[in-house]
Amino acid sequence: AKGFSATDRTAVKNNLRDKKQYGTTKGNNLYNLFCEVVLALAKREGGVVTMIVPLSLAFAQAQEPTRRLFERRSTQIWLRHQDNGPDMTFHESPVANPANRQRTTIVTAILGDGEHAIKTTGTSQWTGSEREEFLRSRVYAKNPGMAANCVDVRLAHQWPRIPTGVIGDLVSNMGLQKRKISNLEVKGGEFPIGVPQTAYNFITVAPAGKMKRREIVCSLRSHEGLELAMAALNGHVAYAWWRVWGDAFHVNKYEITSVALPDKWLDDASTNHEARRLGSELIDAINPSNVQRNKSGTRGGTFENVNFHETCPELIEEIDYLYLDALGLLDDRLLNQLYKLRSNSNWRFD
Repeated sequence: AKGFSATDRTAVKNNLRDKKQYGTTKGNNLYNLFCEVVLALAKREGGVVTMIVPLSLAFAQAQEPTRRLFERRSTQIWLRHQDNGPDMTFHESPVANPANRQRTTIVTAILGDGEHAIKTTGTSQWTGSEREEFLRSRVYAKNPGMAANCVDVRLAHQWPRIPTGVIGDLVSNMGLQKRKISNLEVKGGEFPIGVPQTAYNFITVAPAGKMKRREIVCSLRSHEGLELAMAALNGHVAYAWWRVWGDAFHVNKYEITSVALPDKWLDDASTNHEARRLGSELIDAINPSNVQRNKSGTRGGTFENVNFHETCPELIEEIDYLYLDALGLLDDRLLNQLYKLRSNSNWRFD
């Protein structure tokens, strides 16, 4: 309501929490309370709940109590995650900028006591016809139990968006590696990398300040770390990690720094040398002929970027092969699915 300040909202939220009327007020969003009410009203054993809610239900830290509530009350949870492009989910949205229209999750839960199982999809930029076909066919991939393999509590508490079982196996394997990009970080390091704050079909990581754009900056402790990070973060594998844990638009620091460095990249001298060579060649590939001006996803501006996947695809292919080989997962089927994550083509989930 007009004149209802942030202080007023906080007071109402605290009042609801203190009276123990709701346990999900931490989410600070009205849809949390709707979820809680619906779960309370539905039949406790065998009841079915279906809701369209913001995509943040699956990943936002503040929504963790709502996710746990669904898990406690349900034996089966189905999640279908949708981006808003090229067709926005709600066609009457008053928000003018398509990039800021609501990305959504359709959550269906079968209520009951006991162990719960979660089935989930990736987040795709579906057209209306593709979305309709998907919802009609209801083909799902299983959640491979990511929480047990994740060190970062923020990831462990999320519901990942997994498009296929093969991608799920890849991301689970990444979670089992001993070291991540965060192990290369140091406060005030002399070798900073910059990551764009938004992304769609690719993520570019480059030495900070190489291009004119808004960046998330991570400081690395050594030039070796810079080369390894360039190789690890610019391939299809890192993009798949982001599509599983990110919101399909924004990029944040912990998603990037939680990308795994394959153990073999650090423990095997020849593999380490090859990874560093590829990272160094990517840095050299950032030149005026490869830098492009792209329209920004927000505010309608433009920014400089380089799409390594298009300007030097042979390097990206070598990185993908080296990464997957180090994980023992190198096969054509996985490679094909990684490449499909970057396209808007109509393809079915396995």
